[in-house]
Amino acid sequence: MKVPAGFSEHKQDFLEVNKERLKILKYYQKNTKKEMTPALNQLYVKQELEKDSLINAFKKAAMKYKENEDGTIQYWDQNHSYVYGGQ
Repeated sequence: MKVPAGFSEHKQDFLEVNKERLKILKYYQKNTKKEMTPALNQLYVKQELEKDSLINAFKKAAMKYKENEDGTIQYWDQNHSYVYGGQ
């Protein structure tokens, strides 16, 4: 699947979310739970920004998508359906 140009912003947000996840795992490994709460809050914020940038990329690329109640995003490309997100 060719990646539309509008997805470059989402790629950066996706990388930022994964950096936060790695930070949380490091805190968990070191057993420093006190430091985890701010990191978890930051992860939530970055996940929301990532989701927004993904939706914007779908809009720019004129791709069909749907936000589901469980927080996932279902999207279609060339008559194939995919689901992004979730826990």
